[in-house]
Amino acid sequence: MCSDQEPIQEEGWSRVTLLLARNQSSQFISNYEYVDGLLKYNQQCANLNVSLTPGNYVVYVKVDPTVTHGNLPAKANLVLYSKRLCSLKESSQSQHQDLLKLVFGGYGRNNKRQFYSQDQMWSSWKLFGQCGYGFLSFGNDLTSTQKFVLTVDEQYASSYLGSS
Repeated sequence: MCSDQEPIQEEGWSRVTLLLARNQSSQFISNYEYVDGLLKYNQQCANLNVSLTPGNYVVYVKVDPTVTHGNLPAKANLVLYSKRLCSLKESSQSQHQDLLKLVFGGYGRNNKRQFYSQDQMWSSWKLFGQCGYGFLSFGNDLTSTQKFVLTVDEQYASSYLGSS
């Protein structure tokens, strides 16, 4: 993802977030698998270098306005390099509703880190530092009579999550 404009001198470039997810959705269920992502500050290009197996992928792109004046680039380019023929189509947010929730929720279910109450309850967490996202995920078996009560201390959570 590159901007073709020079940055405004006192502002620099906009912050860019890219997230690449494999779309494994069916007609009835939306399912996305996290592949890679990044968060770039004040650089002209944000690049992901990933080798992919054939399939259907979604690229989530978010460009934030510059901090000082709230400017956005007038034009940006998404470039794909491949040894094989690829089809790249624009899609709307409505076609991939709750994309971040589904990507990180699926990652949490597939990477459970702690179990409780005879494995009927689980928790998962991950900080994706390169793409600037993180999550806490909890699950509870339908037969469980227990519940989670969550209190987050911001200072403790940031030091604890930052180490994983």
